[in-house]
Amino acid sequence: MKKLFLACFICFSIYPVNSLDCRQIIILSDRSDDPFLLKLLFSQDLTDQICIVKYLGQRADPYVEEYIFGIMSYMDQYKKNRYEYLLRVLLFSVFHPDFEQDELAARILINKKAIEYLVSRIHVFHDPLLKCQIMWMILHIHDLSSFAFCMTEGNYLLSILKQTNGMPDIRINEEIICLLDTIKQIGNDDYLFLCQSFVKLSRNKLVVDTARETITILLQRETE
Repeated sequence: MKKLFLACFICFSIYPVNSLDCRQIIILSDRSDDPFLLKLLFSQDLTDQICIVKYLGQRADPYVEEYIFGIMSYMDQYKKNRYEYLLRVLLFSVFHPDFEQDELAARILINKKAIEYLVSRIHVFHDPLLKCQIMWMILHIHDLSSFAFCMTEGNYLLSILKQTNGMPDIRINEEIICLLDTIKQIGNDDYLFLCQSFVKLSRNKLVVDTARETITILLQRETE
C-alpha cells in the first residue's frame, strides 16, 4: 500500500493518468490498494476517471465492489449522468463479454454483493445501456430471487411506451430488448403478459419481433 502510494504520487504528479507508467501501476494493483485508488479516482476529471476504471478491468484482481459502491455513493450526491456513465464503463471493462465463461463467472461471483445491490437499485438509473449491462450480468448469478426486478422494470417500460405512443427514445427500445432477452433466459411464463403488452404497445419492429419470439419460447417451455 505504501509503495503503491509513493509510486502513484510520483507518477501522477509527473505523467497524465493515461500514460503507460500510470496504467501499469493500476494494472499491477490489487484490492489492498483500493483505498488509495478510490481517492485518486474521485479527485480526477471525467476523462482520467474513465482511464482508471478501464485499467481496473485489466488487473489480475477482479474485485471491484468498493468502486461500485463508491460510484453509487457519488451518484446520489453529484452529477448523476456522469457517474452512471463511469459505472457503465467500469462494468464493461471488468465484466467484458469476451472473457472466457469460467473467468466471467468467477469475476461476477467475487463481486456478487455489489451486483445484486445494482439490481436492487436498477429503477434509479436513467441510462438504459447501464441497465442492459446489469441485466446481462445478473443472468450469470443463477439466483432466481435476483430476477424479481424484471416485472417492476417491465411495467416501468410499458408506462413509457404508453406515454410516447409506442415510439420512445432508441435507448429505451434497446433496454426493452435487453429485458426480453433476460426473460428468455429465465424462461418463466409469469412474464407472458408483459411480453404480450410489449407487442401490443410498441411500434418498433425489432421490439415487437423480439417480444413475439420471447412469447414463443416461454410457451414452449410451459409445455415441456
